[in-house]
Amino acid sequence: MGIGCLNATRDKDSQDPIRRHPCTIAIKKGNTRLLQILISESAHLIWVLRCERIQGKTHSDDEIRTRWLRKINERLTCDWIAAMEIVRNKTYTKLIKNTWKKALQRHRNLQVN
Repeated sequence: MGIGCLNATRDKDSQDPIRRHPCTIAIKKGNTRLLQILISESAHLIWVLRCERIQGKTHSDDEIRTRWLRKINERLTCDWIAAMEIVRNKTYTKLIKNTWKKALQRHRNLQVN
């Protein structure tokens, strides 16, 4: 319930931990948002897997990994649709790009325009 209080305060590449430049603030908001998404989606998946295990189902490592990736990809897709089709606001679109840009750059098959 306290996930909204979580804050990514410092960018790993930044030398100065307290920068007030508007671009840096937008990137930190994106980093914070991604961190909150990853933790909340992971916690929810852990809870679901636990409930399934109580009911007698076992999970392989590959199945867990696949389900986690599917949840994160669903969240990315929902964010992208909201930014490009529903909200269509430059500020919101920039937040979505700053949220996912670094994560997507690490994968060769995915790109952020």
